[in-house]
Amino acid sequence: MFPALSLAQAVMESDPGARVLFVGTHGGLEAKVVPAHGFALRRIPARGLMGLHWKAKLRTFLGLPWVLGRCLGILAGYRPNLVVGMGGYVAGPVVLMAFLMGIPTAVAEQNAFAGRTNRMLGRIAGRVFLAFQDTEEQFPQRKVRITGNPVRKQLLEAARECGPVKWDPFGKEQFRLLIFGGSQGARGIDLAVKEAIPLLARLPFPLAVLHQAGQAQLQELRRAYEESGIPHEVVGFIDRMETAYSRAHLVICRAGASSLAELSLFGRPSILVPFPYAVDDHQKRNGLFFQRAGASVLLEQAELSGASLAASVEKLATQPKVLESMGQAARSLARPEAAQSMVRECMALVGNRG
Repeated sequence: MFPALSLAQAVMESDPGARVLFVGTHGGLEAKVVPAHGFALRRIPARGLMGLHWKAKLRTFLGLPWVLGRCLGILAGYRPNLVVGMGGYVAGPVVLMAFLMGIPTAVAEQNAFAGRTNRMLGRIAGRVFLAFQDTEEQFPQRKVRITGNPVRKQLLEAARECGPVKWDPFGKEQFRLLIFGGSQGARGIDLAVKEAIPLLARLPFPLAVLHQAGQAQLQELRRAYEESGIPHEVVGFIDRMETAYSRAHLVICRAGASSLAELSLFGRPSILVPFPYAVDDHQKRNGLFFQRAGASVLLEQAELSGASLAASVEKLATQPKVLESMGQAARSLARPEAAQSMVRECMALVGNRG
């Protein structure tokens, strides 16, 4: 959702007279986020197939003609110059119908391993925008452009002013730990952190934590931090992520594509805990890419415990040169011009129509 918004904002900056329409589902995050950012939204009754019982899959297939008809009506009424699929099942029928109507199309794959919908759409789309070089072999080479993931404008601006990670374990400054699991928190990370708190409290340097937690764990985590004496802020949502990244010496989070794009922009070292139930295990592949680059330490959910998490934090915090090197490696992966690169390619695609 947020890369899509970033791309839309870049389109408007490039051409203030442009119009942007989002197409989403009835129950998605877009219902709240898109109108709040001033963009129009139309909805279709699309559903994914992964994890569904065979009866639910059958109902989805039987409803496909209605979904395609809905897409046809939206596209015929709006008459777009270009349709961009930003990943996920909702993009499938919209991009497919646009292709059948002769409208130029593009798809953006945000992960190190392409989702099924994008792998299929990549055969018909005019451009395929990728965030990871490793994904290139999964699509026709002539269509691929390595652009990176678009990131929100306020983060881009803050990242330009953000300095490298500097930490002295023998000084008086607090080691600032940022923990989050996405917009809804991450239960696995929250539980491991709760178990790790007594161990973190014994570290031989001052520690401060900003922790975005799931609603179910908020009160217990606050109580655990309070009892440990660790200075902390436990919240359900971080409004100013740019400030959180800028202040952090180390980040613990999932390995979602948007989080990694933001980590690289700010040049922040991380301990990544991939979501184990992500489709095609794409978060693990994302995390492995960052680990191979020297930007992150990967802790799989099966290995995650209070002890393993506390040990990883201590190991990194007591090696400031390693932390600094990881931050530099993360920043080397950043593509701050991702949205602008995608806009240029989109304009070229529209210009080459026919």
